Amino acid sequence: MINGYSQILVIGHRNIGDVLHDMALLKPLRKSFPQAQVTVLTSSAGQTLLAHNPYISESVAAERSKGFNQKLKRFSLIRRLRKRKFDLVINLKSGSYLPYFVGAKTIWDIRPEDKTLHHKRTKHAIDIYLDTIRHHGV
Repeated sequence: MINGYSQILVIGHRNIGDVLHDMALLKPLRKSFPQAQVTVLTSSAGQTLLAHNPYISESVAAERSKGFNQKLKRFSLIRRLRKRKFDLVINLKSGSYLPYFVGAKTIWDIRPEDKTLHHKRTKHAIDIYLDTIRHHGV
């Protein structure tokens, strides 16, 4: 079992079905890091689903808007997340560059072999997300 992470950010999805898939890794994450503050980045709909989840400390909504306002909101979100000084970011969104702007010491991303078209067609999304943390001993 790996120890040493006290602030963990899970960059999850926005859509309700995807948020349900994301939830599969929260229990093993909590079991491996019982003292850590686990924060999930999602949408307001995702926050509703995660409201009373015992495996997380909090959820943060990242809402979208259009145009210049979207850029301001994104920079504001990055600034708020950087202030939190996360030790570990778990990125469940394969095309997201957000983890690299958060300033975390460690980033766990979906493994490159799980991003292939073959794995996307033959492997369930939950297994891909669980493999992201299994690969690191969780």
